[in-house]
Amino acid sequence: MEDTIPVVRGIDSLYGFNALKHNEDDVSVPDLEKRYMTKFPIRTKNFMLRQRALHVFSEAIRVSMFKALLKTSPEKGGNQTLLQQLGDLMNQTQDSCRDVYDCSCPELDELCTIARRAGAFGSRLTGAGWGGCTVHVVPKDKVDDIRQAWEKGYYRVKFLDISDEKLAEAVITSKPGHGSMM
Repeated sequence: MEDTIPVVRGIDSLYGFNALKHNEDDVSVPDLEKRYMTKFPIRTKNFMLRQRALHVFSEAIRVSMFKALLKTSPEKGGNQTLLQQLGDLMNQTQDSCRDVYDCSCPELDELCTIARRAGAFGSRLTGAGWGGCTVHVVPKDKVDDIRQAWEKGYYRVKFLDISDEKLAEAVITSKPGHGSMM
């Protein structure tokens, strides 16, 4: 009996009852290994491991550069130059998410493109990708321009019946802050 693995079934197993009871459905360790742990060929190009590793490593460098920029005093050109440098790193991230890691989607790409054309310093997806949200670094005097560009070039085109209330929920404007601290 020591060389068998119990097959756990039913709601009782969820709570641990009868989980170690041996019965006719028990699977031997060699059978388990044969069925589930033998090697089989994998087409690694489908996983894009090299591409995704390149994105992760380059993203780590961008994060370090972003952090270092936040710790420095603005150079000549003041905040405008600093914001442009931060925005360039964000744009590189979005481009890498789209072209290298392959985790963006056409909708996020379009929102980022529209924002950049309307004056955002930087635009990128946020979260895990494959849909979701974008984040942008935008000069104060361009916030309304970008909102209008999104409304005209994206939301009113993609969602013909979008209400003003839903449109207001789609775009959230916030100011940078210090984040969580302990």
